[in-house]
Amino acid sequence: MADLFRLARTERFRTVAPLLSEAGAMYPLESPERIHACLKQLGEKLWDTDHGGYATEYKQHRRPKAAAR
Repeated sequence: MADLFRLARTERFRTVAPLLSEAGAMYPLESPERIHACLKQLGEKLWDTDHGGYATEYKQHRRPKAAAR
């Protein structure tokens, strides 16, 4: 998972598809499902720890739904 974190931190990827492709090239013996599961787990850990404050920023910029106003 550390390799996937370093790969994601290169900031070369704006979407998941190229990141999955690059991760697949790094680990050709791993199944795409396994790589996807690892990236999902990494994303959950980063969200839960609020890495870089991104989760907080996302939550602060969300607007309440019309019914809640």
